[in-house]
Amino acid sequence: MRTIILAMMAAAIGFAPAVLAQQAAETPGAQMRAACASDVQTLCAGAPAGPERRKCLMANLNKVSEGCRSAIGAVRAVAAERRTACAEDLKQYCAGSQGPARMQCLRQNQDKLSSGCQSALSSMPARGGAR
Repeated sequence: MRTIILAMMAAAIGFAPAVLAQQAAETPGAQMRAACASDVQTLCAGAPAGPERRKCLMANLNKVSEGCRSAIGAVRAVAAERRTACAEDLKQYCAGSQGPARMQCLRQNQDKLSSGCQSALSSMPARGGAR
């Protein structure tokens, strides 16, 4: 019996990195990058990754594939949930921040944030990954 338990624990530990990697790949942002890859190549090839590429996709929203449009909707929904969950925290800790600096401010003050905002932030990967 002890051998079975040890084997199960070893298997769980061995699979943990794979499960975490799979969960990261399933974030709305990762899904959007995958779903919109061909649209980016077709419609936004000259736009650098990040805000300029997102602006290009939004400017061409009526031309992107249905899968890309759906993925963009999912990202927007997550962003709206995050804005709602962190609204008071933004006022309290990041009132002077604009654009990407707002997210950076939230991350810098993460230990002071409300539990709802902390939860919303923990569901998103840190910046710096593939876009």
